[in-house]
Amino acid sequence: MIIQGTAAAITAVFFWIISNGISKKVVKAFGAPLIALAVILLGIIPMSVSVVLTGMYSMPLYSTAMAAASGVFLGLGFILMYMSLRTEQLANASALGEIQPAALVLFGLLVLGEQVTRIQLLSMAAIFVGAFLIITYEKFRINKYLIPAALASVSWAVYWMMMSYAISSAHGFSLPVLVSRIVSVGLALAFVFFRKGTMKDMRNRLHAMRKSSAFGALAALVIFMGLVDGIGDSVFGITVISKVFAIGGAMTALSPMVVSFLGFLFYKERLSRLQFVGLGIMVAGAVVLGTV
Repeated sequence: MIIQGTAAAITAVFFWIISNGISKKVVKAFGAPLIALAVILLGIIPMSVSVVLTGMYSMPLYSTAMAAASGVFLGLGFILMYMSLRTEQLANASALGEIQPAALVLFGLLVLGEQVTRIQLLSMAAIFVGAFLIITYEKFRINKYLIPAALASVSWAVYWMMMSYAISSAHGFSLPVLVSRIVSVGLALAFVFFRKGTMKDMRNRLHAMRKSSAFGALAALVIFMGLVDGIGDSVFGITVISKVFAIGGAMTALSPMVVSFLGFLFYKERLSRLQFVGLGIMVAGAVVLGTV
């Protein structure tokens, strides 16, 4: 089960890297609300296929309630992260994703009963210190536009914490992740329809993008991004049911590191000295956390 769970975690991280690496380009073109809604909605497709393949068509009421509640945090995470990506660098926003694995490992160790070592605690502390440095300017002024990305990482961590209970009590992963995704679609739709000016902005962006020669290619990227993200979440469900939540949570630290590197490589992004130090501290903490 450990080998199966760790292999699933690595596979999920691979899919998340692809999805998150694309996100900056499409969010800049279509806007955060539309991309959040599209990615969440498209993720339902591979999750539905997973339900059919596993034959899991029912689960206890408690599992359903936990899965539904976790969907609120899943959808909120997408909205918050893409809000930061509208203006901020992919490298910065993605690096803050290291908060999620630290929180997941802490949850797996403290709540699910695994032992905590001093090195693990120091590694998690380093990740949070590094996160603080990334969201600050040179003179320790907070960059308010990166706060949503930090909150997104926390929101996704809560999503997986709640999902762990839903999956464990349901004795299966496919249906809980699907139910959660469906609820998150409802949250994204509410955000689009009830947030002032959002619908108008979406219509204007779509109208402008349709005139662009890049519209077809970007739309294809959005579809691909949503499908890949849905596959990643489904596969990580195998990690949860394999009862290697802490180990899998530590492995998710690979995704923010690689995506931050992609920001440097493809988007030619640069960090301030303070942010660079913060990134280094977070990466070091994540590497140690994943190896001890």
